[in-house]
Amino acid sequence: TVSYSAPSGGPTVSGNKVTFNYSNSFASSVSVAGTMNGWSTTANTMTKSGSNFTCTMELPSGMYEYKFVVNGSTWVADPTNGNTIGNDGNSVLIVPGIIATNISVKKGTTTVKLPSELTYISASGESTKEVTYTESVDGVSISGNVLTLATGFSKTEFEITATTADNQTAIVKVFVYEPA
Repeated sequence: TVSYSAPSGGPTVSGNKVTFNYSNSFASSVSVAGTMNGWSTTANTMTKSGSNFTCTMELPSGMYEYKFVVNGSTWVADPTNGNTIGNDGNSVLIVPGIIATNISVKKGTTTVKLPSELTYISASGESTKEVTYTESVDGVSISGNVLTLATGFSKTEFEITATTADNQTAIVKVFVYEPA
């Protein structure tokens, strides 16, 4: 499990669990809005205890922008997180790990070469890590980084797991589409 907290504060991240904290003695309600929930002001309501508000959610690895929405209408950057971006001063959250990818396969294709490396994001930036793949789908086999679909494979989507040498995983979605 990769744990990370921005050097200047902000949410606490442990694996894919992210805990947001906000303190405001005048607030009656606070929610977290950001790129992780389509900037919804109601999707992630924080739990109030005294003047402290908390919310824990699971997020896939990646970089997210967010703000707190106080009393349903006032948008506030995270005062404990000095990492901001853009003209709106959105707070930035990094959930370290392998970034999942989607793969499209034309129906009737029997073999597909999978990427041998996937993007890895951490507090210090992006890099790549080598991955191996496993599957648990009937009609799908993987050898090295070559995915093979059985003749007549009929599913339109399925998932495979990418794993790094240090056991970080990401779910890779495979979409099978009809040729034009």
